[in-house]
Amino acid sequence: MMLRHAYLAEKLVPHPLPTRDAGVLYTVRDARAYLLALPPYRERRNHWQRAGQLIQEEADVEAVSQQFHRALFMDGKLDVETFERMSGVRGR
Repeated sequence: MMLRHAYLAEKLVPHPLPTRDAGVLYTVRDARAYLLALPPYRERRNHWQRAGQLIQEEADVEAVSQQFHRALFMDGKLDVETFERMSGVRGR
């Protein structure tokens, strides 16, 4: 299925998602590339399946961003320190 160029170019909101293994995800295109590069054992996990489904449906970018944040966190691949610095959020 072909995704619209404009959709793939949309920025993740409200902030980019820094990863521990692939740099920073800035756009839906970055998120899709990250998903496509996952090893099979990670790709089969429900949280990644849902992330892929949202992108295929060209879902609201906020929903895609939230799902990628959740999936990265669940896999221990969200760079929390960098995320907090980028977003201005501090852990409690």
